[in-house]
Amino acid sequence: MTPEKMGERLFDAFRRLRRGSTIGRLNNALQPERFMRGEESDTLVALLPGGRRVGALARIVDVESANLLRTLRALTVKGFVERRPDEIDHRATIVELTPGGRVVAEQAKARNDALVTELLARFPGRKREKLIATLEELSQAIAEISEELTDSSKRRLTNSHSAQPNDDGC
Repeated sequence: MTPEKMGERLFDAFRRLRRGSTIGRLNNALQPERFMRGEESDTLVALLPGGRRVGALARIVDVESANLLRTLRALTVKGFVERRPDEIDHRATIVELTPGGRVVAEQAKARNDALVTELLARFPGRKREKLIATLEELSQAIAEISEELTDSSKRRLTNSHSAQPNDDGC
């Protein structure tokens, strides 16, 4: 297969996943309650082991802190989480599941686990291991390229601003 054809197939697969036709249906299957978004479910499941600081939770669910704070506000309003000051570092906040939040988180985790089991069952042993390793490598490569592109864009913006004349025309 030519590199061009491989590129077309890769981007076609990305497009199908990203556009929501595939992921959207999967999210709907995993979120039958309809009152909760995927990031809310991910956050609740990440809290099952116990309370966490907001910063640590943001890293675990892989979202920016500002986005996580919006999610936490929604989950607090729904009565699924509680926030309290960290007893050791009073500047930090600990987020914990409420009893109702724990029930919803356990249901979401059970659905996620069942889906993963069903999905992986479609791949024989060695192929399954290779798939997981490849997806991990792909995820890392995408993260690295995204970071490089972000850094490159920041440099271009900084350079374009510094190249513009200041207020006195210089």
